[in-house]
Amino acid sequence: MAPKDEAAIGELQVSVDLRDWRDVSAPVQSIEVEDHDTLTDKATIVLDDHTGALASVHFEGLYVRVALGWQAESASTTIFEGQVTGNRVLAQVEGQKIELTALDFTYLMTRHPYEPMEWKVGERPSEVLRRIAARQDYHLTVEPDNVAPTDDAPLAAERARRPAGNLNEWQFVLQEAQRQACRTFVEFSEKTKTSKFFFVPIERLAAAEPIGDLRYCRGIGELIQFDYERISSGATPALSASSTDSATGDQVNKKAPPSLPPEPLPPPDTDRNVSSGQRTAVEALVELSAAAAARAKPPQGRVTGQAGDPKAAAEKVKPDPTRQLGLQGRGTAVGNVQLRAKSKVRITGVAPWAEGEWYLSKVNHVYSRERVNNKYRSSYFTKITATR
Repeated sequence: MAPKDEAAIGELQVSVDLRDWRDVSAPVQSIEVEDHDTLTDKATIVLDDHTGALASVHFEGLYVRVALGWQAESASTTIFEGQVTGNRVLAQVEGQKIELTALDFTYLMTRHPYEPMEWKVGERPSEVLRRIAARQDYHLTVEPDNVAPTDDAPLAAERARRPAGNLNEWQFVLQEAQRQACRTFVEFSEKTKTSKFFFVPIERLAAAEPIGDLRYCRGIGELIQFDYERISSGATPALSASSTDSATGDQVNKKAPPSLPPEPLPPPDTDRNVSSGQRTAVEALVELSAAAAARAKPPQGRVTGQAGDPKAAAEKVKPDPTRQLGLQGRGTAVGNVQLRAKSKVRITGVAPWAEGEWYLSKVNHVYSRERVNNKYRSSYFTKITATR
């Protein structure tokens, strides 16, 4: 994990053609990169403009790359590439600033309408997705293994599922990802120096190994703060669906597989300096809570719109493996570029029922630099939103 007592690095590069990159890190005051598992990633960059020279500059359309790290590691890692979509002038008491908003390259897909006839009969979804993502205007690298729909059957005339009009191409890709229980996103690759397009099953992300450990231990752990909760309404609903077998005409009912029982908790530590009344109360609460947890059932749900598609119905009732237990958490860690949404991390030092592997649904990398006593002081934290 990254050190927490060293100066942080925040770097900003801009380009107008994705070839000639210029380092413009000097006026950077703060950077926040929001990495989301279902939404377009966003970077918010604040520049110092105490001279007023930048107030009349037109920033929209510029390409940006953001790199973060620590001086102790003598290196920074690019965690965002995108295009500036807006800028604001902030005239404040401490001086004037410029705030830039940039979105990753999936934003470019929102500017092109989706043509329903783009998907031709006999063509597989993976072929359509690769063709859309590989358009020259989107500046994405598309690798075959990174586009893996759960249902890649060719489009048949009698099973046409082209979406209706009035969608842009990114909305079409998102809609297809939701239908197929997949996640679609882009990630910048340091190796190829390009943004790569992904369309992969949630199950693949959930089955991946954790990228590392976050330990909560006040004062010395990598995880500075972590608020977590277990709520039954946060668990994946137990879904069911009905469809019709096109060959026999029989009704086919699909139900979600039974959820795994919760792991037994260790006995409470009642050897501490507590009164006999407190000890009795703790043991009773633990015993009764374990019984209640064993009887708890997930919320129920039903899938519609799969009447003539038994295979699609079976896929739809699969539980989301990233939130089967109904656990949710939010926390702040020492800045770490390895923490990315769509990945897993192992969290320790918390309650026994919460320790283990968590899926990161959103990660915010927050860098700031301020002047104190004629010296610059920088900081870098990573905020996480996680499920389990």
